[in-house]
Amino acid sequence: MLVGWKKSMIMNEIPLWCKVNDLKTFCDKNMIFLPIDGINKYKWSSEWKVEINDNTDSEGWEYSTDFHSKFDKNDEGKFVRRRKWIRYATQIE
Repeated sequence: MLVGWKKSMIMNEIPLWCKVNDLKTFCDKNMIFLPIDGINKYKWSSEWKVEINDNTDSEGWEYSTDFHSKFDKNDEGKFVRRRKWIRYATQIE
């Protein structure tokens, strides 16, 4: 019997940290940098935080049977979970 959540249970599982548009490559939140394009400049205006909304539980987790199915805040009978980290940036003039 399995109890609790593990880092990885199957060989080709999505990494612990990844970008929503690249589910195969590990990417820690500290590896996210602001764009530098020579025209616009940005600065961080907040710290990282977990997004909590109507679709998440109180800790920001969403649950599903697999990573390709619909997610919601109900964890009963679910095998995977995810949460979204957000940080705001402001454009500098």
